[in-house]
Amino acid sequence: MKNGGERCEQLHFVDIETRQILEEHLEGGIARGLAFVHGNCGVFYCYQFELANEEGRPHEVRYHRFGDSFDVDEILISKPWTPRSRLILLSDEFNLGAGLVYENDGLMKIDFYLASRMNYGSWRPIFVVRAVPYSPFLHDGRIYVVDAATSQNGRVLRLNEGGCPESLIVPEQESPISALHFTRGQLYVSYLVDCGTEIRSWSWEGDFLGVLPTPSGGSARLLPALCALNETVFVEQESFSEPATIFEYQSDHRKYVAWEKQRPRRTRTVPDVRRLTYSSKDGTTIPLWLP
Repeated sequence: MKNGGERCEQLHFVDIETRQILEEHLEGGIARGLAFVHGNCGVFYCYQFELANEEGRPHEVRYHRFGDSFDVDEILISKPWTPRSRLILLSDEFNLGAGLVYENDGLMKIDFYLASRMNYGSWRPIFVVRAVPYSPFLHDGRIYVVDAATSQNGRVLRLNEGGCPESLIVPEQESPISALHFTRGQLYVSYLVDCGTEIRSWSWEGDFLGVLPTPSGGSARLLPALCALNETVFVEQESFSEPATIFEYQSDHRKYVAWEKQRPRRTRTVPDVRRLTYSSKDGTTIPLWLP
């Protein structure tokens, strides 16, 4: 939760059965990852407190049991703080992952560690001192990365337990990867193609499954998955005349259904939108849309 435009946030928890907000919460910081314990008796979390950088406090992944004080939370993994460093917690239904991004000899690097949910106190390195952009994520007990360090536009790889590439899941495309969303059965990747969003899907074995239709009449954005067991794809769209609307994609019918729409602040007028181009000094053609 944030108040106004401040950078820091507060982390609160809600019991969805009783709809009650729990008293325990974290103040003044930035959430770097959160995963609920099976049975919802607690959470694994990585939280960068507001004054942590000034105090030089280490980055930590902790385990909090609901009903206990945050002061007694178990520290699962701890890494020293350095300028420009951050620790990010990842998870799926089987494992926890911790990615430490830091500066090394003037270049940004990443180390990645893995622990089983069943033995969350035992962490082992999967890879270390790897050049970024190199973004790991977990799914169904396996390790994947979005690799934009060794491919210009980015690709998705599956890694083995030793951190080496095992399979190419999403090959490099003609445009850079804009966003990624995954469900239990498919991986969705969005690209900016001819100034519009195009969403393509692959199976987890690397089979190309086709291109999703996208809502017309505005700019669309593929929203990230917030749950490892997610089965739904959400796309946000807005235009000069329409406020931001979240659409749910129904794969069985290959269509979008409005899920949440903001109310306009004033009476809408539909402008006549024109697409123009502008040539920069180096000759690059830059597209413009003017109402």
